[in-house]
Amino acid sequence: MSHSDSSQSKSENVETAYVDQCYGDKRRKMDNKPDRLSALSDHLLLHILSSFEMKYVIRTEVLSKRWRFLWTSAHNLSFTHSPESNSDVTEFIKSIDDTLILSKPNKLNKFSVEFFYIDDQFVDHVNRWMTFVTIKSVEVLDLNLMGGFDEGYNLPHLMYSNVCLRKLKLSNCNLVPKEGINWPALRVLSMCFICVLGFLVSY
Repeated sequence: MSHSDSSQSKSENVETAYVDQCYGDKRRKMDNKPDRLSALSDHLLLHILSSFEMKYVIRTEVLSKRWRFLWTSAHNLSFTHSPESNSDVTEFIKSIDDTLILSKPNKLNKFSVEFFYIDDQFVDHVNRWMTFVTIKSVEVLDLNLMGGFDEGYNLPHLMYSNVCLRKLKLSNCNLVPKEGINWPALRVLSMCFICVLGFLVSY
């Protein structure tokens, strides 16, 4: 080893020792700090996660084994896809389908979907989501199907008699009930570009 290499090695050792002396204790204290977030109960963690869209909630599964399936117990399911999004709308639809399959709660508080509904290409998927909403006794439903009015979505008949809905927000949908509408628990109703029995309504 040359004299210059030896000097450089000594210099690096001195620098390392100095950094360890100055920051070693602080690093050890940080390593020993308890993980306060993970110390919370599942109930509280799910309450925190309820404020976020599902695409962010699902990403928490990489944090640890405990978090891996925690999101499947979420009681608020929110999905949004904008026309400017980099992801394909087909992938977005599939992500919702996959999420609903893994959803564990027997009863959900909220189900919210917003995406650009321009034709009936995804009508079967949305129909399945409405069946899911009914089975899971969802209390808050926000169905925002952006797009032209001519391509409005026909709300399926099973949705016209629902004893669980407390808050309902519909956009670009067609209401075509055969035997009237029965929403006894409904307290808040918001409608935008809604066609009721052939008449355009916004309320």
